[in-house]
Formats: sequence, C-alpha cells, structure tokens
Amino acid sequence: MKVRELHIDAYDCKCNLNDSKLLLPILVRAAKKSKFKVVKKIVYHYKPYGLTIVLLLAETHASLFTWPELGYAAVEIFLCNEKKNPYKFWKIIKKALMPKRVKIKEIVRNITK
Repeated sequence: MKVRELHIDAYDCKCNLNDSKLLLPILVRAAKKSKFKVVKKIVYHYKPYGLTIVLLLAETHASLFTWPELGYAAVEIFLCNEKKNPYKFWKIIKKALMPKRVKIKEIVRNITK
C-alpha cells in the first residue's frame, strides 16, 4: 500500500487567515469535491489570532494552521487511500488562500507486511 502525505507552506496569503467561518467550509468543500469522507471537524482559535482546523477523514486527515500576522498557513493532507489525490484537495484550498508563494513536500510511504 502506498500512503501519501503533503506538507504545504503557503506564504503571503491574501485571505483572512483568522476567519474559521470562511476557512472551515472551504476545507469541507475541498474534501467533498475530492471525494473524501469527513468524519469530524475540529476548530481551535488562538488568542489574539491564528487558528487550527482539522478534518478527520475516513482516509486519515487534513489540517490547516494559520499565522495571520505573518500571512502564513501550513496545510497537511495525509491520505491512506492510494486512489485519492491529495493535490486535488490542495488545489481548491490554494485558490481560497491565495498565497504568493508555496512550498510543497510530499512524503510517500510504501507499507508492506
């Protein structure tokens, strides 16, 4: 089995990185359009700003961590279903975050007995 994980750094994002009412529906929509099943949604707001959103998926998880004061967001998409494409999920989120610069690291794990 091949397990794929994306670690994404999004710099100079133009959207409001402190608005979970904006960002949570975007992540949920990205999951649904990518045909991932959302099992649970978790949102945590930091003081004075910043947030973490985690979607527990039947295929593992996706998460978003924001630093609004820096215009920075970190996204993780971890899938244990070889037939699903994490880049499709990322493309939808990227459109909403509107980063000027992105750095992506992909980890592929080959799990065997």
